[in-house]
Amino acid sequence: MDTESHPPHRPRDKAATRKRLIDAVGRVLAQKGFSALGINHVAREAGVDKVLIYRYFGGLAELMDVYGREGDFWPNVDELTQGVESESTPAEAAGRVVANYLSAIRNRPVTLEILAWEVTVRNELTIRLEKTREQTSRELTHRLASLEAFSDARGVDIEAFGALFSSAFTYLLVRSFRGTTVYNGIEIGKPLGWERLERAINRLIVGYFSAFPNASAREKGEES
Repeated sequence: MDTESHPPHRPRDKAATRKRLIDAVGRVLAQKGFSALGINHVAREAGVDKVLIYRYFGGLAELMDVYGREGDFWPNVDELTQGVESESTPAEAAGRVVANYLSAIRNRPVTLEILAWEVTVRNELTIRLEKTREQTSRELTHRLASLEAFSDARGVDIEAFGALFSSAFTYLLVRSFRGTTVYNGIEIGKPLGWERLERAINRLIVGYFSAFPNASAREKGEES
């Protein structure tokens, strides 16, 4: 029997099969990259018939959308804002989000591998994962903007701030994941190097928000 066309039979459980296919997308991407991601490859990796991809998702592109939302590919807003309180100042909130982002991505090796592949490949499938990240970014911006401290911080550009810091961290994380041990004198292959980076980021955050009197008024009041 042609095992490539007819994967090993497994009992049909829609929820379990659906999850196997979603998980298989991440494994294929991490191992082979976007150029190898196809219906047959994903089905073989999941150990199911490829027809189930069409039946449960509609096609590979739609499966990619679901992977982006449900496959633990990207941290959601609750994960990114863990520890952020309603009374947090903008600097406190931003510092916590940056720390959560760094921890979340570092603990997702499959995501790091996918991000590394994205550097050299851009197609319909990479664009769909980009949309997942953009949706999370919009939700995060909305969540932060709803905090009372941010509503008083006129002039703060949350989106530009987030783009700069997340892109810097993402680049260094991918470089570290792919084997770079030192970057500009910082040992990004060791925890001590990342501690240095986090301290520097936190100082930049405080400096940024200090430029907006309304945003830093509460900190100054508490210090006095």
